[in-house]
Amino acid sequence: MCEQGSGDHETVEERELRQAGQLLHSVELPADEELDAAIARGISQAGTHRRRRTRMRAAAMAVCAMLIAGLVSVRFSPAVAAYVGQLPLLKPLVEMIQYDKGLKLAFENDFFQPVGSVQEQDGIKVTMEGLIADESRILLFLSIDNAPDSAHFLRNMMFRDQAGNPLEEVSIVFGETSSEVKEGRKRQQVDLLFAEAAALPDLLQMSFQLGGNDYQQPTSGPLWQLNIPIDKSKFAGTQQVYELGESLVIDGQKITFGKMTVYPTRIGVEVAYDPANSKRIFSLGNIRIENEQGEVFANGANGLIASLTDEDHAVLYFQSSYFVKSKRLYLKTEGIRGLDKSMVEVKIDLEQKRLLSAPDNRLSLFDVAQTDEHLVLNFHFKGLGAEEKKGMLFSWNFRDAEGVKHELHQVGSSQLHDNGKIVGEEQYFLPKGDYPGPLTMTLNDYPEQLAGGSFTIRIK
Repeated sequence: MCEQGSGDHETVEERELRQAGQLLHSVELPADEELDAAIARGISQAGTHRRRRTRMRAAAMAVCAMLIAGLVSVRFSPAVAAYVGQLPLLKPLVEMIQYDKGLKLAFENDFFQPVGSVQEQDGIKVTMEGLIADESRILLFLSIDNAPDSAHFLRNMMFRDQAGNPLEEVSIVFGETSSEVKEGRKRQQVDLLFAEAAALPDLLQMSFQLGGNDYQQPTSGPLWQLNIPIDKSKFAGTQQVYELGESLVIDGQKITFGKMTVYPTRIGVEVAYDPANSKRIFSLGNIRIENEQGEVFANGANGLIASLTDEDHAVLYFQSSYFVKSKRLYLKTEGIRGLDKSMVEVKIDLEQKRLLSAPDNRLSLFDVAQTDEHLVLNFHFKGLGAEEKKGMLFSWNFRDAEGVKHELHQVGSSQLHDNGKIVGEEQYFLPKGDYPGPLTMTLNDYPEQLAGGSFTIRIK
């Protein structure tokens, strides 16, 4: 049963969380009339968009990425950052988000919400320490104490709203982010990324099991349940929308950038590829945002680079510039990747363990293996330089010879090196079954670049 730590029964950790929350709430951000006026001038009304259901996966969708953010910043108090850096309990949480400057600044600007929800079973203690949230995202911080090695990972997660309804329009990215061996503690971070127009709950009901890092093995441990209140007043009205309306033609391929939405924890930009394009564009390369001082806001939020509406439309994500005051912002990229649309489907002969079609000889089927639950396809690709890093080769769906669609269960990857070149392998876990062959998989990325795939766009 979930308990909210408070009063005479609170632990040292829960008391530190409560004190941190009180401190953060007591800090007043300085007023700035010019800031308010500048933000008001920049905000436009958000258009409506078709909502889509995003399947929940324990991995980021590795796809193309892009665009930007011009935005006036909100100033923050250095006293907050100094205090949370010294507080023993919160210091590890700050360290967990060092990779993302937008999240780090959100933490320092009073966006962290202490929770302290605790559950204990079989001598193991799970604590929901707190969260960072805005209108598009909820980032959860958990600690697991006294768990054996076989129970360090969150498995079979389910999230429901206050009425008990499952959350549907959400992607989940999770994994172990740190360990504290001396205390026997493991820390987990779970990132809930919501589709546009999805309603965030006032109370998040989280259930899960604990297991090892081998996701092919079933989990039979007890069910854990935590109730997580969301204080939506902390981020109400922070969403800011800009209409970009910018089109480019590169190597004969038209790309259009639409609405940009800036949140305190990330930036989302709509991108559309003309259906008449002869090539499927996989990635906008080394896409990033830079300000006049050369400060970079990188593509990707905790590994989530983009979410796809369909093959011609996506929302691309960047670290947030919400709390940074920049006079100028530029969108820059080099190395746009794409492939002729006639080459994006790869056909696989399972019996002969070979590819019947592929873009070139850099891609091959190394092996087909079977486990108790999966048919595992091991792909090999070679001849890639460090500048040709790519995302997941194939999309999550595949078809059998009768045109029936199926979905992958899991994807794995490794990277080997040979004489300075990357020799990579990827494993795709198909549900075990008898599939009429050949199978058809669609490329999600490939290291083939468009001619002239570099540009700089001034955002503001």
